[in-house]
Amino acid sequence: MAANLTDVAIKARMFIKWGIIMAIVALILRITWFVGVMVYKKANPPKPPPPTVAFGRLEPIKFPEKSGSAEGLTYKLETPSGGFPTFPDRMNVYVMPGASTSLFSLDESVEKAKALGFDVKPVQLSETIYRFNNNVVPSSLEINILTGVFTSNYNLAFDPTPTLERPPDRELATNRLLSIFKGAQVLPTDINEEKAMHDFLSVEGQNLVSTISLSEAKLIKVNLFRDDVVLDAKNEEGISYPSKTANPKEANVWAILSGGNSIQKTIIASKFFYFPVDYEKFETYPIINAQMAWDELQKGNAFIANRGLKAAGEVVVRNIYLAYFDPASVSQYYQPIVVFEGDNDFVAYVPAVTFEYYGGVEEEGAPAGEAGS
Repeated sequence: MAANLTDVAIKARMFIKWGIIMAIVALILRITWFVGVMVYKKANPPKPPPPTVAFGRLEPIKFPEKSGSAEGLTYKLETPSGGFPTFPDRMNVYVMPGASTSLFSLDESVEKAKALGFDVKPVQLSETIYRFNNNVVPSSLEINILTGVFTSNYNLAFDPTPTLERPPDRELATNRLLSIFKGAQVLPTDINEEKAMHDFLSVEGQNLVSTISLSEAKLIKVNLFRDDVVLDAKNEEGISYPSKTANPKEANVWAILSGGNSIQKTIIASKFFYFPVDYEKFETYPIINAQMAWDELQKGNAFIANRGLKAAGEVVVRNIYLAYFDPASVSQYYQPIVVFEGDNDFVAYVPAVTFEYYGGVEEEGAPAGEAGS
């Protein structure tokens, strides 16, 4: 009997021992399996679905007309990494809704003009453009009642008194302009108030020229740029792409301010060429890589946004990145571009969407929008 109990105890201990060993082996195999699957998936990620390209062929980006702006220039690449940056394989292309007119478009423009200090009956210049002359000061405002874009000008030659007061500093000038635009209900929601750029101006004869300090300035120019585009989690969360205009140093929305207290003498000139973007309506399009964009720059198929101080010769390109082009005219889509920045303030743009998605593009190369045709 005792021998049987001893055999049972031995067998029980063996069973427990092998059970523990098998459990440990199973756990190790399970962990190894999961780690292996994770490593495999990381090394062989599933291919994302192809870009949607549901808008079909896109209209060429509306760069301003140019003629020979790259003449005499050659390019040398000297980025911090020594090579080209890595771009995603696709970018969003956003809808820019077209303007729509209504029976109240003129009335709305009249109210807008009043809020900007032009409380007079307008003069019709064309089917959509009206001019408001000021009865108090020598200034005028022209509004397109269809698109909402407007410009204003003050005749300083006739009345130079706005230049007699010291202009506000950067922060005060920005806040003053924002207050005026908000009061007129024209300030877009995607304007980045913190990215405002400024230019101090002095008066030389009939011209306004840049000066280096507020103490020497008679006026100050405030540029209001569109906010960056931040892609959602389905793409590259946290990566933002700046908005770029045809002139990198000038926004499509800007105003020149004086130190005057009345609204009639505060804004000396302004330009509001803003067209809305519907960030909820977009499709994805494949884009070129940095090497391909560089090749287009070398072939002269880039829009030279700022030739800089270089009259001719070699331009050293220091930075290459993706951005969005903010057009100064009615456009269908808000589109990505490749930006090249170099020494002496050189800046150039190349459309980022692959060439086959632009109408009328030849296989050997793509024009940089209308300006390259």
